[in-house]
Amino acid sequence: MATQSIDHLIWFRNDLRVHDNQALVAACKNAAVDGGSVAGVFIVAKGQWQQHHLSPGRMTLTHEALSGLSTSLKALNVPLIVHEVDVYKQVPDKLRDLAHQLKVKHIYFNHEYGVDEARRDEAVRHQLSDQNMHGYHGSVPP
Repeated sequence: MATQSIDHLIWFRNDLRVHDNQALVAACKNAAVDGGSVAGVFIVAKGQWQQHHLSPGRMTLTHEALSGLSTSLKALNVPLIVHEVDVYKQVPDKLRDLAHQLKVKHIYFNHEYGVDEARRDEAVRHQLSDQNMHGYHGSVPP
């Protein structure tokens, strides 16, 4: 990948929707204000999925949802970057490396509440303490 700059990065996890996605809306609004670029990222953690005993059907649904997300984001001129790690513990390093490679200024995400997910998110906030992190709860109001 050629080195490029992404000002606003949306970190997608389980919330793979475009409609009613608070983090996506905020990133796009802020990019419209400052003229910045927007991209999305999803980090697959297959080993973690296996530890959580996700069924092959659930994994297939997730991959199909990612394909739909990518198509929907393309319509908004927002590329989706997909990376793979084994377990959640590797996510902070992967996200940090990507953020530095792309010179990301802001990272947006929707909160998750599972125990492993909360630990992963705390590790990401610690690892990326030099980033502007923007976390959101729930849906965009109608």
